[in-house]
Amino acid sequence: MVMPKRIEITDDIKAKVLANMGSEPNWEQIAVFEMTAVTSLPLNKKWSIFDQAQITAETFEEAAQCLATGGFVPFHTLHQQGYEIPVGRVFYGESQVNPKGFNELRVLAFIDLTAHEDLANKIDNG
Repeated sequence: MVMPKRIEITDDIKAKVLANMGSEPNWEQIAVFEMTAVTSLPLNKKWSIFDQAQITAETFEEAAQCLATGGFVPFHTLHQQGYEIPVGRVFYGESQVNPKGFNELRVLAFIDLTAHEDLANKIDNG
C-alpha cells in the first residue's frame, strides 16, 4: 500500500478544493495529502461474515463520484473508536487499479494546520 504523502498545493489542487467546498480555505494553514483510502484486498475480519470479503470497483467509483459532486467526507483519526473529531476534509477521489491489480480509492485530503500541525508532521514521518 502506498503511504500518504504531503503534496504541493498547486492551482489544480486549489481548483479541486474549491469544487468540493465551494469556499476558499487559508492555503497557508492547510496541508494536502495524497493517499489510498481503501482497496479491494480481502478484508481480515476473522469469525465474521465479512472475513475475506472484498469491496467492489463500483463502490470505489460511487465514492469518487460523491466527492466530485461536493459530497462531504471528514478526514479523521480513530475512526474505529466512534468518538472521532474531524481534523480535515477528504475533497477528491479517483477509482484506480493499483500495480498489484487490486481496485482502490485514491484520495486527496487536507489537514487544518492551525489545530493539527503535529498530526501532519506525524503523517510526513510515516
